[in-house]
Amino acid sequence: MPNEKDVLEPLDRSITAQEAELVRWLTEHGEPGSEQLLNQIDDLKVVSECKCGCPTVYFAMGTDGNSRKGERLVSDWIAKVGEEIFGVMLFKVDGKISSLEVYCCSGRVEEFGLPPIETILGYDERSVDRLVSAPFQ
Repeated sequence: MPNEKDVLEPLDRSITAQEAELVRWLTEHGEPGSEQLLNQIDDLKVVSECKCGCPTVYFAMGTDGNSRKGERLVSDWIAKVGEEIFGVMLFKVDGKISSLEVYCCSGRVEEFGLPPIETILGYDERSVDRLVSAPFQ
């Protein structure tokens, strides 16, 4: 099993506008009580990102790194971009936003960016019907 150094690229940068917009949307549409995390978004720093080509990032507040141990799901959605379906999840630890995970459900796309908010769908029956009615090629 690879260790974190093998799969994560250390960084020290501010959250981008697109990352912040997606984190805000996920927070506003997350589990009950997740709106309490909204005030953290502007202070998030990206301390690492996945090396696989996905846009998954890991956060810190100010100079304190946020632990990933004990992460809890805040928001879980799917997005359809073109013919591909992506998972979009936001996590927290001890009341602090800890990571934004985005992954390709088919595993076929090796490098991709954040999905636009307008492509995000819920897991309700209408969303599943729309995904099933548009087959993969």
